[in-house]
Amino acid sequence: MLFFVNNLVEMIKIFQIVSLSALCSLLLSGCAATKNEDGLTYAEAYQAYNNTKATDPQLAQNHLLKAIQSKDIPNDTYHLFVEQHAWNIANGVYGDYDQPGFKYWVNTIGSGAGTALQYHLRGVEAITSAYHKNPQEISTYHQEITTFCDKSFNVPTQPIAGGNVGLIVMKSKDCISKNLIKSSAARTLYIKFLQNFDKRDNSATKAIGMSLYETPPTKYNKLDIAQKKSLLDAKIQILNFSIAGAAPNPKHSGTRVGWDNLKQVMKFVDSKNDKDWETISQLNNDFNRLDVSPSDKDFFNYFVLKAAYLNNRIKQGEEAALRLLKSDNFSVEEKYYIQILRLSIYSENKRYLDGLALVDQLINEQSDKSAQRTL
Repeated sequence: MLFFVNNLVEMIKIFQIVSLSALCSLLLSGCAATKNEDGLTYAEAYQAYNNTKATDPQLAQNHLLKAIQSKDIPNDTYHLFVEQHAWNIANGVYGDYDQPGFKYWVNTIGSGAGTALQYHLRGVEAITSAYHKNPQEISTYHQEITTFCDKSFNVPTQPIAGGNVGLIVMKSKDCISKNLIKSSAARTLYIKFLQNFDKRDNSATKAIGMSLYETPPTKYNKLDIAQKKSLLDAKIQILNFSIAGAAPNPKHSGTRVGWDNLKQVMKFVDSKNDKDWETISQLNNDFNRLDVSPSDKDFFNYFVLKAAYLNNRIKQGEEAALRLLKSDNFSVEEKYYIQILRLSIYSENKRYLDGLALVDQLINEQSDKSAQRTL
């Protein structure tokens, strides 16, 4: 699957845990945890973190560390909290950049860390190694990146030095990520990152796709299959970078009919059998004909879309996506996220030309919105 969608899934998994009740229901086997030295359970310490992270990042960090260091925190919950703490360090949430601390916490959970976090650390280490060999080259690269930064990116623009070089350059890369649609210079800098510092298996392929970005649609047919896939995947990634990244979180109304139907679908979502997926289509069609609330249908369709994405099922994914895109319950950004899942299914099913036509349309929309904002 496309790496950036996996990144979103991992981030969503962590950051959707925003309340004590959600924490108890999603992560804990019960909330009767031992109190820490502040008289808080690890669940309560996490709630205190959520309550203070916007106003007092340093205090929030202390609360999160108290939760992490609780003796009876469940292992899975510990991993989630450490991942969130590591991402906070990587993004300067606490007010500074602490590369040794970032590395320490990622290594604490080792193979239990999400793939996005592991690859982030590998990129940090690759940049650091390159800096030790040629400081001026990496310093110049960082300066070129930060010409695309503004205050919204929360990145340091001063010359880099010391032990946080890799972490700072990785964070500064956000500046070019948001400018890939409109700037060929930003794409050139990103290609350099892919070729030199991105340690994913498909980084070379992604670099090819980025280099093909300006290929006109009239010449798509002249690209070979590998080039079409690389270009589509690159454009999906660029689209993803350009949007706010908010994932849709349909709210279920709680009616029993919705849950009962969802349970029927859940019996088949791990199946590799085409017949079972046809059953899912039928269950989905039947449910959408029922007189239930729009939020019930959104919840149901979104579940089917995610299941189809994880199983490369284009028919079921397309059916669910088209229904979701007609809903009035999603923001524009949320509908873009639905489109990204849809496009990734196109890519995995070799529907490259269809995918390119759709992603070009969505990128053009984003370009128009960006131009309007600068007027």
